[in-house]
Amino acid sequence: MAHKQSYEISMPDVAPSMAVSTKSLVDKESKKKFSIEFWWKITITLAVIIIAGFMIYKAVEDNNKNSSTKTNLSSVSNEQKTNTDEESTEGSILDCRAGSIVDSQATFTYQPYNSDKLYTTQGLEFSFEGIKKKLGDDSGITELPGAHYYYNIPRCEIGGKVQLDKEPIIRGPIVFAVDEQCTKAHYFSKGWKEYSSARNINCSAHGKEVTSVEESECLEGSIRNSNSSFVYLPHGASKTYRASGVEFSFEMIAKKIKLGSRLTKLDKLIASTSKVHYYYNIPRCKIGGGIQLYKEPIIRGPLIFAVDEQCSKTYYFNEGKGWRQYISARDITCLSHGKTRCFKDSLEDSYSTFSYVSSSISKRVNATGIQYNFTKLVEKLEHLTTDFNLTKIPELPSSQGKGTMYK
Repeated sequence: MAHKQSYEISMPDVAPSMAVSTKSLVDKESKKKFSIEFWWKITITLAVIIIAGFMIYKAVEDNNKNSSTKTNLSSVSNEQKTNTDEESTEGSILDCRAGSIVDSQATFTYQPYNSDKLYTTQGLEFSFEGIKKKLGDDSGITELPGAHYYYNIPRCEIGGKVQLDKEPIIRGPIVFAVDEQCTKAHYFSKGWKEYSSARNINCSAHGKEVTSVEESECLEGSIRNSNSSFVYLPHGASKTYRASGVEFSFEMIAKKIKLGSRLTKLDKLIASTSKVHYYYNIPRCKIGGGIQLYKEPIIRGPLIFAVDEQCSKTYYFNEGKGWRQYISARDITCLSHGKTRCFKDSLEDSYSTFSYVSSSISKRVNATGIQYNFTKLVEKLEHLTTDFNLTKIPELPSSQGKGTMYK
């Protein structure tokens, strides 16, 4: 009985031990299975994310390629930051300047037809081919002889439109042209048209690599010791300015400003005298032909001008319209007008003096004249004025001597 009791007592100790061992084995199998399933899920999830990311990237890239054949701002290189030609983004800052002529720009002030205010337009210079490329082949733009072409950079940088509802106000033609003398501005609308209200036109360089010229180069070919100056009121200005120039022959003037046959002589019907003198604005020549309004000394006035023989009227040249008189001109001075002309064709060492009472001042004055023959004297007077009627003095009897002509 004692042995039996001992057996019965030992049985409960064996059964729990087997149960614990079985449970532990089941737990290990479950954990192993869970771990395998967990890592498979992570692997599959990562694979799905990678594939999805790649598909999204390809979709975005394809969409960018299809939306614009020109746009790729992220790949702009350092070379594209210079004024070289390029395939570039329409309306971007880099594209607006690409292909421009280095250090050449222009500005002018004008009054739009639908506004009572003045606005300033500015642009960088481009070759005509560069302007055509900017506008597109369907723009229909044509060349304007002798002009420089400018692209409105502020408008380009906002996509080509105008900006009137906020500061800064941006308007003006997307493309404009300025003549060689920097005196006229044009816009293109089914052909080139001049801005009648344009003023304060300022040109920098006009596409030249140099912005200064030696004075000796400007004076080359001039008529020695002959110059002129005058005071005038520029169109749209509130103060007067003095313009000056050195005399050249007409042929040399045409060569200097490179207008060729587009520069015509001053019409005798416009000029107050049949003889006129042509002058080249040396201060403007020395800064490359442009004008200088924003620093001292102020340099402006016509690049070329003409003065009549009496030094009483001045004229400027407007390409396409010809010569026009300066209505506001005053204080006109002429040094020499070629003093040797006064003695040309005269009779050597022959002159006469006399005194008379002037009716205008009621005083006696002296007069001196150089002797000419009648034909040469008439030619001289024709240079001075067309308002005269000179007749030859009838020959006097031999006992009374001969009449003598003096100027």
